Amino acid sequence: VSEGIAMGSAFLYRPYIPVIEEASIDQSQVEEALAQYDRAKSAAKAELDGIFAKLSASDPEKAKIFTAHLDILFDAAMDEDIRDDITYELLTPHWAIHKVYEKYIKILSKTKDELIRERVADIKDVKNRLLRCLEGLPEQNLASLDLPVVVVAHDLFPSDTATLDRSKVLAIVTEVGG
Repeated sequence: VSEGIAMGSAFLYRPYIPVIEEASIDQSQVEEALAQYDRAKSAAKAELDGIFAKLSASDPEKAKIFTAHLDILFDAAMDEDIRDDITYELLTPHWAIHKVYEKYIKILSKTKDELIRERVADIKDVKNRLLRCLEGLPEQNLASLDLPVVVVAHDLFPSDTATLDRSKVLAIVTEVGG
């Protein structure tokens, strides 16, 4: 994909990958499930706002990625679907988020417009961030590498590449992606 040779220590990057099981809740748990979803959205927003603020000064073009991620996070149709799945279908927040985001990923993956198809990675990225926040797990990214490394990963999401510390990345090797 790119020319050049780089030598250095390999850094195996393993981003958060959600393990979701189809699950339901009791009617008595709906209010708390909605509150969990709201807390996860707030945590994801805080992370995205922080990344946006940091990148706005140094790389405004990359910062736009996170504006798009905020738009996805607060998409009214997806939010309504998730809330309805929790409230009326009695799905856990994890399962509702996964189900709704996957529905939109599937729809956009089938479009003929390449630009829209490229947004699928952004939707997956936001879905994973939201699910990670729901679990209360800290963010893992490539922004604070200690030494120069060759990053090795299955794939990198838009937020991974936008936040990586280029002064510490000698090369990137991925199984998929471009």
